[in-house]
Amino acid sequence: MYVYQMVLTGQWSVGFYEPDGTYHEDSVHRSHEDAAQRTHYLNGERRQPEPNDLDMARVDLKAANNEGMIDLATLGTLQAIGHAILGLADEIRAIRKELHEIAECQAIQAAG
Repeated sequence: MYVYQMVLTGQWSVGFYEPDGTYHEDSVHRSHEDAAQRTHYLNGERRQPEPNDLDMARVDLKAANNEGMIDLATLGTLQAIGHAILGLADEIRAIRKELHEIAECQAIQAAG
């Protein structure tokens, strides 16, 4: 079963726990409403989730490019920024996973 939880002020993680307590993150959202909607969807409510901010930005960029409102150099720069942001999100997930593992080890040491 998927759950959501606040991971940082203003950020909500959606994921699930394995029986051993390992948390697997599916996504991160800016509001608990968006996180709840994604959680409900993953738990079987098959209503189409609303697009997130990054999806909407892609749609806006594509429309602006198609209408000639943005030059290719600017579009390339914006796409590079988007990829960098996604890369940072992956790094943050990896760091959070490491911190979770450290906390688990500390809990085991404290109990033992």
